[in-house]
Amino acid sequence: MDNPFQTAVKILAIVLLSPLWLPVLKTLYQDVEAALWREGGLFGREPTGERLRELEQKYAEYEDPLVSVPKQGRRRSGR
Repeated sequence: MDNPFQTAVKILAIVLLSPLWLPVLKTLYQDVEAALWREGGLFGREPTGERLRELEQKYAEYEDPLVSVPKQGRRRSGR
């Protein structure tokens, strides 16, 4: 069983590293919500009526945050 010091160090490490993993988690959540908006998102109910029209307007101009854009690199010279 872990002693209290080891547990405190683990919790402190999670808290100190949260600026690195929280933005990633937030972006993934937003991407899942955008993919499932017609079904009510990850935790919601299926939208009807006015709410459905609001979501259709919102996601009509939605830009995916997880787009892969290749970097321009140096070309290798063929020998």
